[in-house]
Amino acid sequence: MSLRETLSNPPPVVAKGPKCQIGLLLLSLPDSEAKALRTAMADPNWRIRSLHDAIRSEGYDVAYSAVLRHRNSQCQCVALGIA
Repeated sequence: MSLRETLSNPPPVVAKGPKCQIGLLLLSLPDSEAKALRTAMADPNWRIRSLHDAIRSEGYDVAYSAVLRHRNSQCQCVALGIA
């Protein structure tokens, strides 16, 4: 088998590591709230610190690093289709 053929079939993505706090929050929120959070996370006008502060002001206990990882697609949410 050639390298081209081998590389044309990527291995399946396996989600590893701890669950993303933002992903878990998105799954627990009502649809309208989850949509608002997804929209804000995708909006470059929302700074990560401001997103974190807004989420925490509503009583949700999420780490700044969780917002950062989720915003930068560095968590397992992309692989799981949650983002």
